[in-house]
Amino acid sequence: MAPKSDAVEKLVGSNYPTWRFQISLVLEAAELFDIVDGTIKIPEDEGAKKTWKKKDLQARSLIAPTLDSRQISHVANCTTSNQMWTRL
Repeated sequence: MAPKSDAVEKLVGSNYPTWRFQISLVLEAAELFDIVDGTIKIPEDEGAKKTWKKKDLQARSLIAPTLDSRQISHVANCTTSNQMWTRL
């Protein structure tokens, strides 16, 4: 079963430590956290790059629904999950 972020408390600003803990667990369970935190960078190889981009999209898809509208405004123009993570 794929990890879901629907049980993660929405980030409203004041609950950042709780949100970060919860979403980190979801991302780790989905084996995506290394992409989100920047440990795994986008590869040069085209085949590996395609896989990386798919995983990055999965990570962004898990993070976005856990943000309230004020937080989404901070990351709406981010193109990677690592950019989102850094801004939040």
